[in-house]
Amino acid sequence: MSGRRRGTTRRSSNADGPANRSRSGRELKAGVEVRIETDASLAAAEVNAAYAWAEWPERETWRLEAIGRSCTWLAARDPEGTVVGVARVLDDGGLHASLWDVIVRPERRREGIGSALVRAALDRCADRRLVALVSTPDAVPFFAAMGFLAESHGHVAMYHRPTHAGVGAH
Repeated sequence: MSGRRRGTTRRSSNADGPANRSRSGRELKAGVEVRIETDASLAAAEVNAAYAWAEWPERETWRLEAIGRSCTWLAARDPEGTVVGVARVLDDGGLHASLWDVIVRPERRREGIGSALVRAALDRCADRRLVALVSTPDAVPFFAAMGFLAESHGHVAMYHRPTHAGVGAH
């Protein structure tokens, strides 16, 4: 869904040794082998599959195509090329960026894949003044451990959800 150039960074870990730390600091558990794509091209079916892992509603193809034009998707793929995790970055190109939809397949959680995706996203936004995200309550400790704060310099996030027909909870 992205027409931009595709960046790929291989992250793997050998079962014979301790967790592998890549040159950019992403750490995966021993035995985990994934490839982090930093400008992934994802099909609508792949995105909806990831949303299903989080028990989020399926999105229309046209919405996912619009997201792909305005955001950067990151994907974690296993050696066979199957998506095992996703994240996306919305970036204004100068000051601020936001991180969305960090999702890892349930059976692949706690392997370092989510951390690798978040660190790859933060690498893309390294020169921004602020990177924000919206988290589920269960994921707050994960993001807090990665340096995200509920408040920054006295500022807090606020939300507005349109109430027109067809807008779901997610």
